[in-house]
Amino acid sequence: MLRKSVTLSLQEKVDFLKSSGKKIFTLSNPSFNPKKIKSLSINKFNLQGQLTGESKLKKLSINYLFKNWNYNKIKNDVIITSGAKAALYCVFKGISDYLKKANIGIINPNWPTYEDLARISGNKHYYFNTTLKNNFEIDCSKLIFF
Repeated sequence: MLRKSVTLSLQEKVDFLKSSGKKIFTLSNPSFNPKKIKSLSINKFNLQGQLTGESKLKKLSINYLFKNWNYNKIKNDVIITSGAKAALYCVFKGISDYLKKANIGIINPNWPTYEDLARISGNKHYYFNTTLKNNFEIDCSKLIFF
C-alpha cells in the first residue's frame, strides 16, 4: 500500500488556505517559462499520449531546452512524463525489467515517495544516511554492501 503523497497533502493545505482568503506563496513554479512556447496548443496533441511522451511536445521541449545540442543524437533519449514521480517510476521500472531485479540506493534525507517507487517497481531499496555534518555526502566504503 502506498502512503499518502506529501506533495498532494501540502497542495490540499495550500488550496484550503487560498480558498479561505489567505495570500499564499509556494515554490511550485516551472523551471522554464512556458509562455515562451507560444505555438503549444492542447488541441494539437493526442490526449492518450505515447509511451515516451507526445512527439510534438518532445520536439518542442528538445528545441527549447537543448537548442545547443544535436537533436538527432538525443531525440530517443528524452521522455516526457506527467512529473518527477512518473519519471522516477519509469527509470526504476526500466531498471527492474532489464535486470529482472535491482537494488535502488536511496540517499537520506529523501522524499518519502522514493521508497514507494522503488518498492512498486519491483526493486529492493537500501538507505544511505547522510548529514549536514558530512555535507550530505555518501560514504563510498559502504557501497560494498549495496
